[in-house]
Amino acid sequence: MKILATLLAMFQFHRALCEKAGYQGDLHACSVYGSKEAGAKFSAMLGAGASRPWQDSLEKLAGTREMDATAIIDYFAPLMGYLKEQNQGRSCGW
Repeated sequence: MKILATLLAMFQFHRALCEKAGYQGDLHACSVYGSKEAGAKFSAMLGAGASRPWQDSLEKLAGTREMDATAIIDYFAPLMGYLKEQNQGRSCGW
């Protein structure tokens, strides 16, 4: 469960940093490189190090302590659209 929480939190962190950088567009294409606002937010979150629970870091960066899978869904939305198109009319299953 810890690995899943870490993975979901990473995507939430990415989305929050993209929002802070003012990025609008597909989440998978976002780069916060050069954004002083996103960098400052990320640095402040990392400043706590391992001394705080990850939920505190999530709240500091994303504004919520709750796990949210929508960030990973948003990130992979273009891939899901492509796969749905490629698999249209096919029966997938065992």
